[in-house]
Amino acid sequence: MKRVLLLISSFIMMISLAFSANRTDFQSWNNLSVFGGFDKVDPRLANFRYEFTYQERLADDAGTSFQTLLRGAVGYSLNERHSLWLGADYLVTRNLVPEEVNTNGIWQQYLYRNKYNDLKYLFRARLEELIISNKKFTVLRTRYMLRGAYPIIENKKLEIVGFNEFFNNLNGDGNIESASLIQNRAFVGLGYNFNKTIHAEIGYMNQYIHNSQGFDFLNDILLTSLVFNF
Repeated sequence: MKRVLLLISSFIMMISLAFSANRTDFQSWNNLSVFGGFDKVDPRLANFRYEFTYQERLADDAGTSFQTLLRGAVGYSLNERHSLWLGADYLVTRNLVPEEVNTNGIWQQYLYRNKYNDLKYLFRARLEELIISNKKFTVLRTRYMLRGAYPIIENKKLEIVGFNEFFNNLNGDGNIESASLIQNRAFVGLGYNFNKTIHAEIGYMNQYIHNSQGFDFLNDILLTSLVFNF
């Protein structure tokens, strides 16, 4: 409960700060993810799962390819609700920056999933270690997400989806240890379950970034996702 209250408080704080952002942009983020289990390889690996994600981000009024994200991860299910994950990310930033920036990240994650009547919800806590090509030292960052989905038609194929994710750098911005760098992403949209394997989402995401050493950013993002679960 304390974690939920912390996330709600953080969301309210980010929304209030967003109105003072110095720069704004409309972007389009397009996501393709594949999840599955290793039980098809060996039944003894039934508790192990995997994730592969490709995401392309368009900025500058969604007219310029700005970032590409590649992600791979392996998870272990403690039971139906709790799982632990270890993953790696590669993010390249280009075109709208003075020089190409490459970010290599390793992360550890705790994931909790549950259901209350028809409401499906999850809580995710992640610790990241980021090596960024134009920074002097490795950045440590935490991420906390609270997400829910609720069906809005009788067959439960169409649902309303929302999440809030709060980011906080623990040791500065990679150049200055005392720098404050925080981010918040708030999403609301629609999801559609084509079948047990394929799920799609589309909606609006508000991204707010506060950097004590530079400008604050507020991005309006059209987020689309196609997810395969095997």
